[in-house]
Amino acid sequence: MAATPDALRAVCAQGTFLTRIGGEAPLVDEERGSADAVNCIAARLWMLCDSEALAKPLGRDDQLGSDTVPDDVERTLVTLRELGVVEVAAAA
Repeated sequence: MAATPDALRAVCAQGTFLTRIGGEAPLVDEERGSADAVNCIAARLWMLCDSEALAKPLGRDDQLGSDTVPDDVERTLVTLRELGVVEVAAAA
């Protein structure tokens, strides 16, 4: 992706939602008929999609923790994009 996370815009893919089942947080894609278990960082990033929150440095987000680094955020967004649950582009 090569852009810094604070310069990215992520939009949740249509037909996707996050649910909680016990200690798991599967992202459900109704259009593909699938669910992918994700860690807490991926779940939080997905929840920030469609919001202005991705326009600020994500490492400062209280729920992500101060040790979150841009490379981890970028890797996670790439993975979420590959799963088809977000669309990622450079912010306008």
